[in-house]
Amino acid sequence: MSVLAHNGIGMNYMYTQQYEDAMFHFEIAGNRFYYSQAFWEVRNIWLQSNLGYILFGLIGFSLVMAVTKKMAT
Repeated sequence: MSVLAHNGIGMNYMYTQQYEDAMFHFEIAGNRFYYSQAFWEVRNIWLQSNLGYILFGLIGFSLVMAVTKKMAT
């Protein structure tokens, strides 16, 4: 349970773009800065893969609301 070892392992995972594993080791080491960096990368990857679906859903919802509002008046 060496903080220095877990920081080193976490940094190695960061450089090899294995961000979830890096998060695990940074959490054990208590390194909030690099944990945040790894978390941001995981979140960014998720957003890039799902942004199209999110935007499509918002546009669809807006269209349904506009049609419903127009039919109600």
